Amino acid sequence: MSFFPNDQGTPGIYVFHKSDGEITVEEVGEIIDGIKEADIEGIETIADVTKLAPQALSAFISEDKTTMIVPMNLKNGLGSSDYAEINDKTTEVGTKISEDLGVDFYITGPAGISDDIVRICRLQTFICNNHHYFGFINCHLLFSSTCSYTAFGSGSRV
Repeated sequence: MSFFPNDQGTPGIYVFHKSDGEITVEEVGEIIDGIKEADIEGIETIADVTKLAPQALSAFISEDKTTMIVPMNLKNGLGSSDYAEINDKTTEVGTKISEDLGVDFYITGPAGISDDIVRICRLQTFICNNHHYFGFINCHLLFSSTCSYTAFGSGSRV
């Protein structure tokens, strides 16, 4: 199942935050280079902020200069299990490098949120199975994403 069925793939945003000072484009570039070198299957593009003019770069940096965002895109046609695998690998690589630099690294946007929704639905399945609800899981991952289960005719929503 593809959450964003079009020819453009699924967009995402890498977030870099430095709580004890200003984030630099060099720090962000080093983390992105590590992610690119890992050659994670499913990542189509990551914006190269190191090549942006200062005026353009300012659109990606917070006012207090502690946070920078970098757009990225996953390949078209990925399924729900792909999001988790890609985000897990990316987080592992990105966090390893970012921790050495004193930077926090996160993934958000549709690519990150879709992964979160899939994980919630899987958790709900686990909870239902372990509490013997004998229900079924129905994940609706469209614009208003909800995860629901029905047990003995009554529905609950997460």
